[in-house]
Amino acid sequence: MLEGKPVTAKIFSVSLAMIVTWLGNRLWTFADQRTRTKVREFVGFVVVNVGGMAIAVLCLWVSRYVLGFESALADNISANGVGLVLGMIFRYLAYKYLVFTGTEPTLDPRSEELPS
Repeated sequence: MLEGKPVTAKIFSVSLAMIVTWLGNRLWTFADQRTRTKVREFVGFVVVNVGGMAIAVLCLWVSRYVLGFESALADNISANGVGLVLGMIFRYLAYKYLVFTGTEPTLDPRSEELPS
């Protein structure tokens, strides 16, 4: 379906993973920093992910169209090696300081008590 279109495939795969990753970060990695505003958090998460995806796509684009490396191995190294590592560092720092900025845990939806 996306054979021969590595940039399109990269954008598609990152987009599909975004919602699952947001839930994992919200409920596990940054559970103690999540905010009460899920919509704001998700929009910030999407913006940060677009930035992270842009880093991986830029690495792939430079490898392919500037340096002229067109093999599948070169695509994997540039997008999933270099781009993934740089994007991961960017995403983690942005999530921690820009997206999940709550200072106290949110109310557990299973709990009947309201915070004091």
